[in-house]
Amino acid sequence: MLFFCQLRNKDIAALAGVSENHVAVIKHRSLKQISAQVACLLPVTLQIPYTKMQLLELPRRTGRLIDTTYEADHVLAHAEVDEPTLARLREYVIAET
Repeated sequence: MLFFCQLRNKDIAALAGVSENHVAVIKHRSLKQISAQVACLLPVTLQIPYTKMQLLELPRRTGRLIDTTYEADHVLAHAEVDEPTLARLREYVIAET
């Protein structure tokens, strides 16, 4: 509601039936958590064979898939991923930028 509807804390509190302070605390904690997750993303270029296309779901779920290019025998993907995802995709990483 905060970003999509651009509502103020006061308006969100009234809709949710909680105090304005409660909304502010939740907003602060949520933004802090999102910021920490985004800060830990590492940019990579992946070369994924068509037989392993399901691996493109990992950056979508745990990071950010920026773009994909379909080549003759593989997909070239630019993504931002966290450390655990990078470890799982290590054999397909062709560049860490």
